Amino acid sequence: MVTHAGTDLGYPGVYRCTTPMIANVLKSLRGVKLVLAHMGGCGNWGDILEVVADSDVLLDCAYSLGCTMDMEGRPIPGLPSLLTAEQFVTMVDALGPKRVLFGTDSPWMDQRHTLALFRALPLSPEAQERILYKNALALYDLQPWLEEKCE
Repeated sequence: MVTHAGTDLGYPGVYRCTTPMIANVLKSLRGVKLVLAHMGGCGNWGDILEVVADSDVLLDCAYSLGCTMDMEGRPIPGLPSLLTAEQFVTMVDALGPKRVLFGTDSPWMDQRHTLALFRALPLSPEAQERILYKNALALYDLQPWLEEKCE
């Protein structure tokens, strides 16, 4: 199950998935693979790591790096800022790269731009590879399928 997390930047100040809500869901969901969009959600970044620490929750990095931009790629003043590279790497280090999925939130953020921001992070090549595609292969149990196709 994938869910939006934190505030929606299109509706500033409206929270539909806060960390207390996530904590409540984690108490009742066992055996469900849960992915929280936006690294646990804009506005949740201060405490999301504590909430998901003892779980198997995955975070996707869609629209979590850089700055908020309009459809033409121009920064939008007045909206909450996204994670800095340092904050992002701190989160990856705290969770481990096995719990982060790459995502772009297209069309809200250009795929090439998101990939460039991600590639510029001071993460090991192994961590980047895991986040970019290996975690998705594991999540969807596609590794056997991929191996069959490549034989």
